[in-house]
Amino acid sequence: MKSILHYISVLTLILLTFSCKKDNSIDIENPLEGLTLVQTIKNNQHQIELFTASGIIEQGYNKIYVRIKNQDATLVKNAEVNWQPMMHMTSMNHSCPNIQPVLANIDVGLYQGVLIFQMASNDTEYWDLTFNYTINNQSYTATDKLSVKASAKQRVITFKGSDNVKYILALVNPKQPKVGINDVDAFLYKMDNMTTFT
Repeated sequence: MKSILHYISVLTLILLTFSCKKDNSIDIENPLEGLTLVQTIKNNQHQIELFTASGIIEQGYNKIYVRIKNQDATLVKNAEVNWQPMMHMTSMNHSCPNIQPVLANIDVGLYQGVLIFQMASNDTEYWDLTFNYTINNQSYTATDKLSVKASAKQRVITFKGSDNVKYILALVNPKQPKVGINDVDAFLYKMDNMTTFT
């Protein structure tokens, strides 16, 4: 009971201070400035590059930038892209809340999406990311494991509400809280089933 009250008070505090701000972090002149290549997922036709501002993928909220290249390293700028993250546990599999990639900069074929990982990877349980994408009416798929690091501070919690439904609450901002009043941005998702979140 004490644990549920703790989650409810945290949720209430976040909702009361919640502010909506548009994040325009893509520089028009140099869209990759400030981004670090984290991983490349390959299939026989393409290389899918994953970038983040921090240079890692970690537990909690992650803004991910995606770029698709042909095998000759030319950029693909006209793809329709979606992804499916999946955690492979010893007893079950589940996904995580996410925002599908959308084209953020056509000049460099840069897509932007969000992945909110409830848990980190470990030696026996791991995340993978499957890309399903279409280029000129031709469908492709590519999958690879992701190394999801444990966050230094808690940035995401999963809890069961009084309605007996699981919820995931993820901190977006501030990345570095200061002593005093902080504006807070967060995502709250309801777990509909093991792969769907609203």
